Amino acid sequence: MESSSSEMGWHDLSCDRWTESHVSSWLRFIGIKKKYIIKLEEEEVTGPVLTTLQRKYLSTTIGMKSGQIEHLLTKRDDLFKSEPNKMDTGRDLSAKSRDDIKENVLCLGQEPNPPSQKPCDIAERDNIPMECNDNSTSTEVSSSFCDYQNFDQHEKNYRYVKHNVLPPETGIENMIVPCHEYKSLEIAHKLDSKRLQTKVACEVLRFACACMNMRTNGTIHFGVMDKVRGKHQHGEIIGVPVRSQEDFVNALDYIEKCFKGSKQQCDARSCIRNPRFIEVFDKETTEKTWVIEYDVVPKASIVKNKLYFVCVPKFSEKDKKVKCEEKVPYNRVGASTPRIPDDDLVPFIQRLREKDQQREEAESSSSQMAVDCREDQKSKFSILLTCGTTLCFT
Repeated sequence: MESSSSEMGWHDLSCDRWTESHVSSWLRFIGIKKKYIIKLEEEEVTGPVLTTLQRKYLSTTIGMKSGQIEHLLTKRDDLFKSEPNKMDTGRDLSAKSRDDIKENVLCLGQEPNPPSQKPCDIAERDNIPMECNDNSTSTEVSSSFCDYQNFDQHEKNYRYVKHNVLPPETGIENMIVPCHEYKSLEIAHKLDSKRLQTKVACEVLRFACACMNMRTNGTIHFGVMDKVRGKHQHGEIIGVPVRSQEDFVNALDYIEKCFKGSKQQCDARSCIRNPRFIEVFDKETTEKTWVIEYDVVPKASIVKNKLYFVCVPKFSEKDKKVKCEEKVPYNRVGASTPRIPDDDLVPFIQRLREKDQQREEAESSSSQMAVDCREDQKSKFSILLTCGTTLCFT
């Protein structure tokens, strides 16, 4: 007997079969504020209606702010691009094997993936990396698009695949969805320990300072092309050899040298995560290479009412020692990390209160979504209980 559409999750159905409930679940997933989700459900926005929503309607009838509107419409466009790949969902869930179902069950004792952080189709999570887009003809190097490892989470068996391409570097989306910056290190990885640590510290601390001032999550990736060069694309995963992981861990010791004041140093330590080393799978060689990622999580309780300055370190070849540049506040403008101009400093400080409020609201919304997702998973996979499987919900 077929499952009705109302019993299926929005993941399993094409958009034109979504009910108001499916639309609401999807809106929660992408991080839309709860008050707008309620209003859209009251207006009976089903899947077919979602496809025709206009910016003016969202603004005047639903009362959405421009940031939420842009985010919703962007995610809707991304959704439509993926529609041709939707699986046929006319099958009865109970006909699936228990192993198939278990593969889709989240560990209910853990937080679900943050909004817009999808499992990478290209990077592998088990023992053998999987590549998609197999319809491309293989010449010297074939590239496929992939997504990031989940933000602020350690995934033991996660690997990237060499030459696959991550999305372009990004600016601020909604403070919870991380912005991304790339550094290739294709030449710098050959430096001695002191010079390499200085280079990495310079890039990480500047990026982290900007994220903390903008109140946004972020990840800086080393071993990913930050520009088009030769045959390499922007965002292409190249990986770099790592002589010693300690070089990348010890680079964070520059926090005490470069952030002025014990409170700012303490805050930076709290916001900047230790590096993750993600192996890059390359079928052409046995040499191990890595992508090194630093996550930045500026929680509202840490950064509220504060402006951060950093003196980035640079190695002086003339003096053969590390020197710290002038104390500078950085921010995030699109996909770049410039200093805040002196003329803009006062207005920037005046806007910090608004940024703090937005961060608090984003954290609250994200926490509620995590609870809602867990409840959805409990409901969606309750069928396991009828198969003789006992789940302990925590």
